Parts: sequence; structure tokens; C-alpha cells
Amino acid sequence: MLGQIVEIAESARHLSLHRGFMKVSHQGETLGLVPLDEILGVVVSGHGTTHSTNLLAKFAELGIGFCVCGRNFTPVSMMLPVDGNVAQSHRFRLQFECKRPLRKRLWASIVRAKIDAQIKTLDRAGTADAQRAMRRLDRLRAKVRSGDPDNMEAQAARFYWPALLGPDFTRRQEEPGLNGLLNYGYAIIRSCMARAVLGAGLHPTLGLNHAGPTNPMCLVDDFMEPYRPICDLIVHGLAARNRSDVTPDTKRTLAAMTAMDIPGPRGVTTLFTAMCDTALSYVYVMDGSAKNLAFPDFPSDLSFAALYDDHS
Repeated sequence: MLGQIVEIAESARHLSLHRGFMKVSHQGETLGLVPLDEILGVVVSGHGTTHSTNLLAKFAELGIGFCVCGRNFTPVSMMLPVDGNVAQSHRFRLQFECKRPLRKRLWASIVRAKIDAQIKTLDRAGTADAQRAMRRLDRLRAKVRSGDPDNMEAQAARFYWPALLGPDFTRRQEEPGLNGLLNYGYAIIRSCMARAVLGAGLHPTLGLNHAGPTNPMCLVDDFMEPYRPICDLIVHGLAARNRSDVTPDTKRTLAAMTAMDIPGPRGVTTLFTAMCDTALSYVYVMDGSAKNLAFPDFPSDLSFAALYDDHS
């Protein structure tokens, strides 16, 4: 069965291991059992949630990400396995030895891929200002240089967000409503990408461009950039259906993006498999067997429509 993101949103839940299942209980009463082999990641946003050490150890053994959200559904903590791949030592060494010119070239390719996905998002959204913003983004994409020294990524955002979510919208993590929905969707994408990076035997802290001294997920944050617009289009669709707040219903819709059909170099696959391909492509670029990072194409209109049909 396809892996799923499990969210713990209610307060005072206890998570424990029970015969190959994650058991969710409240005040000693079992509320549900989820087979571990069906879990892609667990996102905890409910206050007062507790868990057993045995469960977290099993998550680490199986490579299941465990993400804790703070205010406004922004990820504040993530647990991932230390030993994720038999080739880990060799691939860590490749990362340490990866030269700055290559890292800068790859970051430029990520920025181009992200802007390209933003153009496709605006095209699908069909808002009043979409075409004008798409032309601007297309010009900015063509100007991206190695390392993106002119910060075309940020310049693109200035035109992208108002065109997608309205002239009054500003991307601010601390604000509620649509920003909260984006935070929640990005938490899911980040959790999936973190698992893909660890599964590829890569060290998540050794990034290409992200380099915050307190950020243990720099490479994850690099690789997830071209995937963000998928979440953006889902949030646009929710807003168009007057569902602009973070609710159990809108969270289910966002979590369902992990099951979307994603076209890629190997054909149609899942979001997580596409992310695994992206992470592995970095290994191949570093060892000289490939020249470019692998990113998927944009999901079809039918894939997006299915999210709202199933969770409306």
C-alpha cells in the first residue's frame, strides 16, 4: 500500500508501538492502530502529545520521519535515522568534497526548476494577473546565473504570490489563514524530502545554498524548493473553494498530495518516489555519472482535481 502521512492533530494523544502498528490512545483508551509499513511520515501538531521510545526507535529503523509542528503549523523539530543507507559513508565523503562551483551550478538549476514550476502553477490557476506574472517569471528564469547571485528566486516571489493568491497576500510564516495552510503543506513536503535524502545516504545538513548555522536540514530545504509550487496550487484551489483556514478537512487535502501521480523521467510515480529520484540524482552528479539533478514534471489537472473530490 502507498505510504501515507499520519497527522496527530488532537491534544493529549499518546503514541506507542504495538505489534507492528502505531497505536494512538487517549487516557488509556485505544483510538486507532496504523500499520507501520503503511506510514511514510508522522506530523504532530496536537499539544500535549506523548510517545514511547520504542516507537521512535522503530520509526528510525524503518526510516519513518517524525515531524513536530509549532506555532502556525511551522515545523520546529524532525527526527530521522542516523544510519539510513549502506553507502552512507562514501556519499558523505562525496558531499564534503563537492566543490563550490558545482554546488553553485546545481543551486542555479534548482532555482530555475522552482521558477518553472511557479510558471506552471500560475498557468493552471488562471488568475487575472497570471499571464503577466508568467511573462515576468520567464524572463527572470532566463537570467538565473550560477549560485543565483542576483537572487532571482526572491524577485520571482514578488510577482508570483500576488498573482496566485491575490494582491493583498504576503507570504509570512507567522500569519494564519493561507499562510498557515502553506506552512502545513510545506511541513509535509519537508518530511518526505528528509526521508528521501536520508534514504539516499546523504547528510541533510550539508546543503548547496541553505546554510543556516542552526538548520540541520539544509540539503532538504534545497531539494524541496521545486516541489513547493505543488502545495501552492493546492492552497490556491482550497482558497477558491472558500476553504482558507487550517482545519482537519484542509489538512487532509494537503496530506493527500503524497498520493498524487507525479510525471517524471521514469514515468508516472508518487511524490515520495520523485523526491527519492531527486536525492539520488545528486549522488550521480557528484560521482560523475550524471550532469543534472532530476526533477519531476507538474502533476496533471486530474491529479489536482482528485484531491478536492476526495476531501470536499
